[in-house]
Amino acid sequence: MLTANDQTATLTVATTAERSAAYFCPGCQAPVILKRGLKVIAHFAHRAKTNCQLFAEGETDAHLTGKWQLAAYCEPTQVELEPYLPVIEQRPDLLLTTSMRRIAIEYQCSPITIAQLDARNRGYRQLAIEPCWILGDTYRLKLTKLGQMDKFLRYSDKYGWHLLFWCTTTGELEIWAEIRSIFGDS
Repeated sequence: MLTANDQTATLTVATTAERSAAYFCPGCQAPVILKRGLKVIAHFAHRAKTNCQLFAEGETDAHLTGKWQLAAYCEPTQVELEPYLPVIEQRPDLLLTTSMRRIAIEYQCSPITIAQLDARNRGYRQLAIEPCWILGDTYRLKLTKLGQMDKFLRYSDKYGWHLLFWCTTTGELEIWAEIRSIFGDS
């Protein structure tokens, strides 16, 4: 996780956290460990055998890097890192708020089932938040396996059917646009 609460329940970002301070999981309130160094991407982690349902998933370096990069890519005053949404018991990777709408940005690097994807999308829509799924390098590099990515397809008048990818090595957003099926078309 990129953020944790300090002893006064103030949300603190891992890149600016003080090493000597105590921090707690925003979900379960258990103590967490600050991990930050030359080879370690800044983040907080639960101690071993902590039973937290909201922040329990381990995150790869690629996922942590992508979330930091996406937060920097967005307008900093408009983005929140991993905000907990108690009404739906979810936390998007980023929550982008503009004058027109709120967008839950999910940076997806690992496999997710259609049922999990649908449940998360329903939760966000319940709060009038638009879900936006951006796929990581693990998906982008599987060029021949569109079947694993089709659940993330979005439609817009500008791009037609499209997928969004974030490339951590270049720090750039890629849009695969005007995707068409080769099956059933004459």
